[in-house]
Amino acid sequence: LRLGIACGQLQDFPCASEALEKAESTYQALSNYEGVAEVLFQRGFLFTYQAKFPDSRKQLERAQEMTNATGKHYQLIRLLQFLSMVSALEGHLTEAEDLATQAIQLAKTNNIENLATSALTWLGNALLFRGDYGAAEKYYQQALSLAQRDKMRVNEAWALTQMGSLRSQQHRSEESLQYVEQAIAFYQQNGYHKWLSLTLPLVGRAYRDKGDYDASLKAFEDQIKVGEQLGDQAQVANADIDIGFVLSYKEQYPEALR
Repeated sequence: LRLGIACGQLQDFPCASEALEKAESTYQALSNYEGVAEVLFQRGFLFTYQAKFPDSRKQLERAQEMTNATGKHYQLIRLLQFLSMVSALEGHLTEAEDLATQAIQLAKTNNIENLATSALTWLGNALLFRGDYGAAEKYYQQALSLAQRDKMRVNEAWALTQMGSLRSQQHRSEESLQYVEQAIAFYQQNGYHKWLSLTLPLVGRAYRDKGDYDASLKAFEDQIKVGEQLGDQAQVANADIDIGFVLSYKEQYPEALR
């Protein structure tokens, strides 16, 4: 199971798939349904990395059925959170909001503070997808306050990232940078390379919108380096697109075309 998770984080999908298959077979043989549900959850996560959202939903819904039967609240809350994200990515925004709200309520009922905090961010994400910036900000700020109060550094960094994303969409570049640069410092110091690669574009776009094209290019070039380290060609391609835009703004058209 842990090997599958590690391979997934390294974007080595064949390794991850093989390890998770072995883990599922072993848990099935032991009649350990909590273990089977965890494998299904991780496989759903893996499919989401590959933008295979229907496959991800199928795995997560199977895991949810098992978790409802076993009554493992911690596991169920995580599943509801991730299903919320998949629903948002598929465009089912009302469902995404409902799932995130269920996760918050269940976490609070069972006094699982760290998941209650992350569920607030998931709910903010669903609302951000809908374009409801005011409501999204309310939940992001709640998540950020709780994470800072309880010293939950990962949740804090994630809430900072999402606040930066919100401000970017509102074209408030200075405020966006104030949030995301704090998150990036944490990701760099603690080796969260995947999260770093997903946050660097926010920095690049904020500097681009400010007209600081050199700083913008540096952020996108850093994104390429991290994407290459992860073997994530989608990240590299996205960064190339952004660099092309910035170079065209600088009227460096041959470089932009390249």
